[in-house]
Amino acid sequence: MKRNEDLSENLTYTIADIPVLTSDEHLSELLTYRELMHWHEDFEFILVTDGTLDFDVNGEILHINTGQGLFVNSERLHYGFSEEKKEVLFKLIIVSPKMIQNQFNSSVISFLSSQNSLNYIVFHKNMLIWSLLERIHNINKNRNYNYVLELQSELCMMIKELSLLCTDNDKSYSEDMTKMKQMLHFIQEHFCEKISVYDIASSAMICRNQCFKLFQKIIQMTPQQYLTQYRINQSIEMMKNEKISMADIAQSCGFCSQSHYTKVFRSLYGMTPKQYQKNI
Repeated sequence: MKRNEDLSENLTYTIADIPVLTSDEHLSELLTYRELMHWHEDFEFILVTDGTLDFDVNGEILHINTGQGLFVNSERLHYGFSEEKKEVLFKLIIVSPKMIQNQFNSSVISFLSSQNSLNYIVFHKNMLIWSLLERIHNINKNRNYNYVLELQSELCMMIKELSLLCTDNDKSYSEDMTKMKQMLHFIQEHFCEKISVYDIASSAMICRNQCFKLFQKIIQMTPQQYLTQYRINQSIEMMKNEKISMADIAQSCGFCSQSHYTKVFRSLYGMTPKQYQKNI
């Protein structure tokens, strides 16, 4: 997962110059059936076509069933998972506000993406927004002549529909979310070093107890569990380069030794890093 300077997710769009990402997803592609908590400035939409997707938005757990869709607003902490580790099929549509924003609708986009707006919206297959998102998905997939104009047309219709569904939310942006982002920033910047829970808590200027409470409340993990999972995820990215040894991967990802790295990896995935590397 690439990061921007503020360590939000740096998305790779379907076409580099067009800030729209569409894909057909299988949750089983993640060995743990769970993403890591992340955020980005883009609007994210999910259309569940089979199964039930558990989803965390700013610490609130949602259950998105077959035939339901989800809108996740800009800059919200979120991740998808399956608590029961069951397959979920869904269409993913991610759109940068920059793709839609112009002098005529900038106030609408600003309202939608503000922290006073809704964090998410759950909608159903029989609603217009589902049909619009399916068309956006298909246009971006097929990319016929003038497809960019078609995309912009459908996106404007989608934003219009979305603005009708959104209303002002009196909740101010949670201070807890700000502190959580600060701690996630710290982990993502220093995961290769020897860091403690005290270090993580200090990055947000809170005590250890509050640090544990926030991680459990928002991510349902301890700080150590998130740190370990993040290190493992980074090691999997490094495995794609077969010239790098497992010892170097372990050291680069903050594990005290290769044997410790192997032990942790096996406890999570039921196989050694070498076995996993052969599979991929």
